[in-house]
Amino acid sequence: MKSLYKYVIILWLLLSFGEVGRGYSQVNLILNPSFEILDSCPTFWNQIDRAKFWNNMDNNPLKEYCKGQLMHRCAPNSVVSVPTETPSMSTRYQWPKTGDGYCMLNLFSPPPPPNITNYREYTIGTLNQTLINGKLYCGKVYINLGNDSPFKINQFGMYFDDGGIIGSQTNCFTVLNVIPQIQNNSTFIMNDTLNWMKIEGVFTAIGIENRVTIGNFKTDVQTISIATNFPTSFGVAIYNIDDLSLIATDITAYAGADATICVSDSIHLGRPQEVGLECLWYK
Repeated sequence: MKSLYKYVIILWLLLSFGEVGRGYSQVNLILNPSFEILDSCPTFWNQIDRAKFWNNMDNNPLKEYCKGQLMHRCAPNSVVSVPTETPSMSTRYQWPKTGDGYCMLNLFSPPPPPNITNYREYTIGTLNQTLINGKLYCGKVYINLGNDSPFKINQFGMYFDDGGIIGSQTNCFTVLNVIPQIQNNSTFIMNDTLNWMKIEGVFTAIGIENRVTIGNFKTDVQTISIATNFPTSFGVAIYNIDDLSLIATDITAYAGADATICVSDSIHLGRPQEVGLECLWYK
């Protein structure tokens, strides 16, 4: 008669397709993809560089504008707090898609008067490795329209290069003259102030890419804008960005290392969850 003690079950994870026994490694190539790892907590605008592996197009400390904003729960009762600003300025309210932080960028300002032509903010992130020439990658980002934004637009992109783009925005009114590999469908107006909208696409790398730049790479003339009728004199399109990912499309299935468990216990099969792995892959 079988013992009533717990049986020991050896799980041979055949779904691993050759990865059993190998160490798990991150498959999302964008470092700090949801702005969680901080060098220090933000205290004011223009401090996206306090999120590890993220920086601004222009590092001149005297140039305080057209830089990315780091919004985070570690900064209560400030203009960069999450989910809302200082109580006296509480026109903005948004929880992160993941974790405690996100990036905020002003992506568009309509032509004068009284606004400024081609005002753009960009932010640059780092990849954990250089992409492989000829390899296909899937890029994805989630974006949300600030509920206090006076405009909603149709342009947003992710541009991958070797960092050569850094410094090419000579002033706040310069649109970067590059074609982003991942960009929003121009027929879609990004208008959701409650939920996070997904922008996703695939591209073939040329083998030099180790940076990602995010923002609006189209001029005012090329950008469709629609007024939201939010009562404000702040004339820019305000968007929140979170959960960026870049994953090679040929990653193999991985069920996890061999494991021993007892009857009535459970175990997670697959890679540890990380940003970008919530998608389904089709060929």
